Amino acid sequence: MTYDDFKTYYTRGKWRTGDTDWDTDLPQLIRKAESRISRDLRRQDIMAATEIPVTEPEFSLPSDVREIASIRLKGDQYPQGQFLNLDKFRQIQQNSQNEGSYFKGKYFAQVGNKILMTGTVDASAPDTVLLDYYMGIEPYENDPAIPFYDIHPDFYEAAVNIQSYEYLKDYETASIYETTYSGLLEDMIREGEYKTHPAGQIASQPAGYVL
Repeated sequence: MTYDDFKTYYTRGKWRTGDTDWDTDLPQLIRKAESRISRDLRRQDIMAATEIPVTEPEFSLPSDVREIASIRLKGDQYPQGQFLNLDKFRQIQQNSQNEGSYFKGKYFAQVGNKILMTGTVDASAPDTVLLDYYMGIEPYENDPAIPFYDIHPDFYEAAVNIQSYEYLKDYETASIYETTYSGLLEDMIREGEYKTHPAGQIASQPAGYVL
């Protein structure tokens, strides 16, 4: 959904179609909601994971990626890819033309919101990149290729609802909106903690075992 599509959809939902003041002020309400989302995501260091199908050795990151924690090619022998600066990456990429199977998915470089991967990719049989990352948010008005709303629609809309109830002075629904947002944030925190410490992955010494 584009930014303009979202504003139209949200305006209909609030029964504000034709309200010129609302049309003027809605972008600011959205910015305030995004500011709160960004602050909460950073404060909680919430992590997420995704699988990205790749048909060529260059692909775009989702718009909710703030910082990459790990990246790897699904099914590859290397547990985690290594990030290089662009010059070093280009050198290795040249070598990978001759030994694509060895270098494929072993090294990566980031240029803006694009990721470059060493090795050759068969477009007829896409590979899958597994990405763990800390969540952020790109402003909707930038019209990112994959908007934060498309990935987390309930959470995004809950944040905008909090700003709209204050704007519309709809205080009777205040507690409902705040509770909904807080609950969804807690869900994302729990999912992020699972990504950081998945069941059975926390290193511990078995009882009775002495080093």
